[in-house]
Amino acid sequence: MPRLQGYALRDDGAYLRLPSGRWGVRSEALNLYLCVAGPADLRWYDPAAGEYLRTHEEEAAARRRAEARVAQEAIARQVAQAEAARLRQQLRRHLDPKRT
Repeated sequence: MPRLQGYALRDDGAYLRLPSGRWGVRSEALNLYLCVAGPADLRWYDPAAGEYLRTHEEEAAARRRAEARVAQEAIARQVAQAEAARLRQQLRRHLDPKRT
């Protein structure tokens, strides 16, 4: 199986072969590595973050999880607000028994 190879287009229109490193081929412009991440997968790796960039599928799944979390937090906030209102009403009745 051939190793991953990359080329950069120079200003004069010629291509310059990029050196392959431990992680694959480094893009100077992006400061990322394009590397083999599986038998048939090429992935961008961010050495500054120490992780692969998300694929479209991973990004969509993360977005769905975040949206579900926001919806759950909104429901919890509504429940807490309703409970606080109920307790305030209960406290008012306790402090002023004439009010019902």
